[in-house]
Amino acid sequence: MPYYTVTAYRWGWTNAQFRQLAVTADEDRAYALAEQEHECSGGKFGIEVLEWHAEDDFTRCAYFSSAYGEEAPFSNPRISMFERIGSATHSLVTTRTQWGPPAEGVSGHVPQALEPPTWLEELVVKEEQFRLLMSALEEDAIAHRASGLPPLTEAERTARVAVLIETATREAQAIVQTGPAKHAAAVETYRKRQDAAELKAAPPVQPPEQPPGAADPPAGAR
Repeated sequence: MPYYTVTAYRWGWTNAQFRQLAVTADEDRAYALAEQEHECSGGKFGIEVLEWHAEDDFTRCAYFSSAYGEEAPFSNPRISMFERIGSATHSLVTTRTQWGPPAEGVSGHVPQALEPPTWLEELVVKEEQFRLLMSALEEDAIAHRASGLPPLTEAERTARVAVLIETATREAQAIVQTGPAKHAAAVETYRKRQDAAELKAAPPVQPPEQPPGAADPPAGAR
């Protein structure tokens, strides 16, 4: 028996905000939910209805486009571009390393030392702090609900959040401060690759030539 999923993609972008509206075996209900969401979203969401027969066997039954008028959900290349820039920037700050072109005969790119500007380092610390804090708040709330204890009072919640902020700040700063050590490790790894490449490229060592008869044992030793 097939089942249907109804998903709303903001502006039709698959790599941005989306909401799973329904999973149902009722085709009519799936269409009704899609149409209702499309009418109520003010053109901000594209609504997709898929019919599933197996985990990787599905058919798009319908798509109600956003105000952009797209024919189907799609990955926004501009968002992907900024994700790549952010990933590269984060790597530069947390490893203090930029990667030059590979040298001939040596696998991998050449690690080069980089000292990022202070404002960029502070930005990475701030974003890491926010990421760590949000994760910690969610995990803390789940653990408290599982414990069966009564809800925290306002004072207890404020004190707990202060502790989590302090921990997230310390961990975020540590991520950036390990950059020099990570760069040193990258340089050492590349040096070992260079040594291996030089050893592989070196000509084999030939044994020294011996004069005629030098290999014959003395007469008394026969």
